[in-house]
Amino acid sequence: MPVPEFRQLDAAERVRLRNALARHVESDGATNPSPWFSQPRFRRACACAAMIFAILVTQWHGGLVEPLSSLQPPASARAQIVFVPQTKAQSESMKLRQLTRATFTAAAAILMASGAQAQSEGYAHFGATSDTIRIQGNTVFPTVDCTYEMRIRIQPGSPIGRVTDEQRDTYEDKVVIVSSTTIGLYLTRGQACSTESLAALAPGTTGVWRHVAWVRSGETVMLFIDGLLTNSWAVTAMCVGNSPDSRMSIGSFKHQLAFPVFPSFLGDLDWIHVSAGARYTASFTPPYECEITADADTQLLLKFNEPAGTTTLYDESWSHYQCDVGYMYPPYTGTSPTLGNTIDGYPACVVLCDSDIDGDGNTDGIDLAIILTHWGSTAPKAYPRADTNADGMLNGADLTIVLNGWGACP
Repeated sequence: MPVPEFRQLDAAERVRLRNALARHVESDGATNPSPWFSQPRFRRACACAAMIFAILVTQWHGGLVEPLSSLQPPASARAQIVFVPQTKAQSESMKLRQLTRATFTAAAAILMASGAQAQSEGYAHFGATSDTIRIQGNTVFPTVDCTYEMRIRIQPGSPIGRVTDEQRDTYEDKVVIVSSTTIGLYLTRGQACSTESLAALAPGTTGVWRHVAWVRSGETVMLFIDGLLTNSWAVTAMCVGNSPDSRMSIGSFKHQLAFPVFPSFLGDLDWIHVSAGARYTASFTPPYECEITADADTQLLLKFNEPAGTTTLYDESWSHYQCDVGYMYPPYTGTSPTLGNTIDGYPACVVLCDSDIDGDGNTDGIDLAIILTHWGSTAPKAYPRADTNADGMLNGADLTIVLNGWGACP
């Protein structure tokens, strides 16, 4: 007996349903007289169940059936399409149950696989002010022009600390420093020639991945955040040294036994690229990690994709410097930043569309399941892009973006 056909909701009906659903989610925080029903976990569970039901109804004809059933084993998928309903009501009920089960199957699969991210999404976590990486070499810029560029996530509450530091006694000092409220570049060439460029970080800058670039071009130093020129300063023409015996570190730094240990910043580094020359002089589109390669101007390039426990990092610059984890000069033992982090990393390559949460080029059942599984919470660590509108919560707005972007990315 053939499976009976069901009416497909038209576009206007879908819009009304989504709007009603969004209003329902927004009002989810209303107080319920019963303490048990007012628990946030219970309200989120109800909202999630309502979401699943609404989506399955609106996408009854082919919208979710194929993507979600494709996540099931072949036998299970075949069973879904050969059942023979006794009545229209039984058919609707059975199909709804199977699609709901498929949705949760997809969500469970995503949760189980969330730790198996691409190694190119790895980053180094600097969780202590003594975390350090010693660079067995130093930068030598042919001219005063240079670029310090990185993908960084500054921990809220981080004190002022070093991201990178290069010094030779007090004669040369090239330092990028950050805190939860400021970011700066410090350049020195002798006691009589020094400059410090500091900028206040905008609210919301900490705790999220940002692309930061410090650029020296002639007598101008520029700060770019997420590709936008935010500040510029005039500096002394030759105020940068190139001492061949300078010492360089990422994180905590110490250059003489008689001097104190300079603390590390607290946060994460996805990659860092130090170059001769001014790579940017106007606002630009920040590169992804997979787009960054060493060239003739590259002085240091670390991508932190090594597994946990690695003691020597790989510098992709032409110098191939040895980078010792947990050690600083002269020598002095520090602590190691945590490597092997692949959860909550920044995407290694460009993502084609906002609705494509897992970055596979399609908006499908996997992206939908990510939203449903984490409904009412912040974006999951494995998928920071799940919060499609960056409002800090997975809700009806993110669901709408996923549904509207259904199919292959343009």
